[in-house]
This record gives sequence, C-alpha cells and structure tokens, in this order.
Amino acid sequence: MNPIHTIVLIAHFIGLALILGGFAMQLGKASGFRFGIVRAGAITQFVSGLILVALVEIGGEWELNHVKIGVKLAITVLALVAAIVGFWASDWVFYALQQPIIAVAESSGREAALNFETVAGAFDLRIQIALTIAVVIAAPIWLYQIWAFLPPGLMKNERRYIVGFLGSAVPLFLLGCYAGWLVMPHIVELMIGFAPAGSISNLGARYYYDFILKLLLATGIAFVLPVFLVLLNFAGILSALAIIKGWRIAILAIVLFTAIATPAADVVSMFLLAIPMVVLYFLAAGVAFLNDRRRAKRDQSVLESVLPS
Repeated sequence: MNPIHTIVLIAHFIGLALILGGFAMQLGKASGFRFGIVRAGAITQFVSGLILVALVEIGGEWELNHVKIGVKLAITVLALVAAIVGFWASDWVFYALQQPIIAVAESSGREAALNFETVAGAFDLRIQIALTIAVVIAAPIWLYQIWAFLPPGLMKNERRYIVGFLGSAVPLFLLGCYAGWLVMPHIVELMIGFAPAGSISNLGARYYYDFILKLLLATGIAFVLPVFLVLLNFAGILSALAIIKGWRIAILAIVLFTAIATPAADVVSMFLLAIPMVVLYFLAAGVAFLNDRRRAKRDQSVLESVLPS
C-alpha cells in the first residue's frame, strides 16, 4: 500500500468520525442543529472515496467490485433524494405540529404560538425535520446494511428468526409511531390548558419538536417489545408459560409507561396507548404458545421414532 493510498484512507475514516461525532455533539443541546461538522465529514468521505477508487483503478493492486461501488453510489443518490424529499415535506410536518397549538388558542381564547429564539431557529428546525424524514424514508436501506453484517455468523434457522423479527418489528414500530401521533394533539392541548387565563403560551419550537419526536419514538419502541418476547421464545430462552405468568407485571409496566408518556390528567390518551400494547402482549403470548406446542409435538415424534415400539 503506497503512502498516498494510506493518507486518503485515513481521511476517509476521519470523515466518518466527523459525521458520527457531529451527530453525537447535538445530543442534549438546546440550541439549533449545527450542520457544519456533519457536512464537512460527508464531503470528506465522498471525495476520499472517489480518490480511493481512482487510486485502485490506476494502481491495479486489487480487483474492484464495480457492482458494489455502483450500489454504494445508488445509495448515496437515494440518500440525497430522501433529504430533498424530507426538506420539501418539512412544511407539511411543521403545519401538522402547529395544529394542536392553534386549536388550543382558538378554543380557549388565549394566545399560543411557537417561538423561534434565534434568527436561524426556523431554518435549524426545518433541517432537523428534513433529516428525521430522510432517516425514515431511507430506513429500508440502513436496515438492510445492518442486516448484511449478521447472516455470516448465523445458522439457517437463526436467519429465519431475524427475518421474521424485522418483518414484524418495522410495521409495529410504524404503528406505534402512528398511535403516538394520534394521542399527541390531546397531550399538547391538555398541557397548554394548564396555563392561567389571560396568559400567553410561547413554546420554544426546538423543545416542542424534541418533545413530539421523543413521544413518537417511545411509543414506537414500546409497540416493538412484544416481538422480542416472541424472538426469545423461538430461541428457546422464554416459554409461553413464563410469558403468561408474568401478565400482571407486564400490564403494570405498560400502565406505568403510558402514564409517564402521557400527562397525568389525560386518562383517555393513556388508555389509547395502553390497550393496543396489552393486546400485543397477549398476542405475543399466543404466538409463543403455538410455537411451544409445535415444538413439543416435534420432540414427541422424534422420541417415538428413536424408542423401540
């Protein structure tokens, strides 16, 4: 490996570190999203990647997989398209997020609005919304990239379990996010409704968006948890009987979670979230019961074939 190739390869990894570090630096920050570090990392990765391909082509030290390079370029284009679509759709998302606040202002007669604390606050929020939408649109791509690392270390039956897990977890996560979106207006209206009469509710746009995003993620993840129970059952770690025996603790945990995720006074929203989660828990127990019965029949048939008649 020549020195130029080594330097460009190091630059390529530095670009990746800038992207990951740039996103990590934003966690917990109250200020707007700082896109400069991430942008520098993305440009560094793109340019150094092209240079690496050119160096390998010129040097002829390795045989390039042109199909793989074409796939990566296609993924880059799709990611760019997803970001553009996300930026275009951010207007609709922002409009939908404002509706609960507008409804409160009209029904209660008090002033309520989103407040941007900095000059670039609106642009920062729009970029953040666009990035969130882009991540959702590109979910099939990055989920496949994660999945591509797993098969070499898995047996055939384990691969089937993982495929079944992903095939059920993704729709349930989206269903959970949708459930959170349905109860979100009730939560916002209730929380703003606690403001005294004649007061003005100027909500920080960044804090408001973070609150909504965390609510949707929490409900999405909660809806996926029953799939983990089924996965543990199929792996032989957890029996259906153990799942059924723990139903009281499970319901208590679900009620506590929904009580934390929703305001204390909004019982309707709490039940709107709790009921489908309880149904999913017992549905997971039912699937585990069927799997245990199938496994017992299979073991019995194997035992009968081994023992002399």
